[in-house]
Amino acid sequence: MRPEERIVELRENKALRNEFIKEYIGFILSSASKAAGRYISCEDDEYSTALIAFNEAIDRYEKGRGSFLSFAVVVIRSRIIDEARKRHMETVPFSELDSEDEDGQVQSFDPVGVSDVISEAQLELALLKEELLSYDISFFELPKFTPKSRKTKRETFKIIECISESEELRNSLAETGKIPVGAVIERVGAARKLMERHRKYIIAAVIILSGDYPTAAGYIKNAKGV
Repeated sequence: MRPEERIVELRENKALRNEFIKEYIGFILSSASKAAGRYISCEDDEYSTALIAFNEAIDRYEKGRGSFLSFAVVVIRSRIIDEARKRHMETVPFSELDSEDEDGQVQSFDPVGVSDVISEAQLELALLKEELLSYDISFFELPKFTPKSRKTKRETFKIIECISESEELRNSLAETGKIPVGAVIERVGAARKLMERHRKYIIAAVIILSGDYPTAAGYIKNAKGV
C-alpha cells in the first residue's frame, strides 16, 4: 500500500504511526543528511529534528499534494534549515538587527516572526518546484513561456480557467501530464498553437490555482489582470 493511502489510518492509530515511522528511519536519515549537507546518524540533533518533521508531515499531508514522501522531504529540509538558521541567529546580538520606524522609534527585531514567514514561503516554493518537476517543468524557465501581449494573456487565461474549473480536465492533466487539447478546444475554442507555445505556463498555472499554493496563486491572479 502506498504511503498516501495509509495517512488517515496512521493519524488515528498511534501504534501504526510509530511502526510507519520505524519503517522509514532510513529515509528520514537520508533526507536529514541531504538537508544538512553531511552524514547524519541517530546520535545527531538533526536526526531528532527530522523525526519530528516526518511526524509533522503525517499530520499536515493533504491528498492532492502529490507524493507523501516528496512532501516529507520538503518538511524535513525546511525544519533542519530553520534549526540551522536559529543556531546562527543565536550568535548575532538581536539588538544589531533593530530598526527605526518613520517616527524614529526603535522597532525590536522579532526572529520568531521572521522565521515563521520564511519557512512557510520556503515550504510552498519547494513543494511547487517538486510538483512542477513531475511534469518536467523547471520553476525558473517559466518566464520564457509566459504570454506577453494582453490578447495572448486573455486567451491563455481562458484555457487556464477552463482546466482549473473542471475536475474532469484537471484529472486528465494529472494522469497524462498533458493539456487535454481536444476538450479545451471544444469548450473555449482555443487555438492549438497557443496551447503548444505556452504549454508549460498553462500547466504550471493550473497546478498553482488548483493546489495549496496561495502565494504563487496571488501572482498568477495578478498577472491575469495585467
